[in-house]
Amino acid sequence: MTEALGTFFGAMRAALAGEIDAMKLALAELQARKAQADARLKDFQDLLARFKKLIDSGTLQVKIVDGRMVVELATDVL
Repeated sequence: MTEALGTFFGAMRAALAGEIDAMKLALAELQARKAQADARLKDFQDLLARFKKLIDSGTLQVKIVDGRMVVELATDVL
C-alpha cells in the first residue's frame, strides 16, 4: 500500500513539474509579447507627441484602427 502511494505521488509530482515548466514557458512568451506591445505603444505616443500641434489646430486627425495608426488630413490642407 505504501509503495503504491509512493508511486502515485511520484507520478503526480512528475506531472506537476511538467505543468510548471509549461507555465514558465508560457509566462516567458507573454512577457515578451507585453514588451513588444509596450514598445509599439511608446512609438504611437511618440508620434502623437510630434503631431500634437497639428492635432490641436484641427489640421490633422489621428486614429488607431485595427492596431494601425491612421492619419487624416483636413480637406483644405491639400
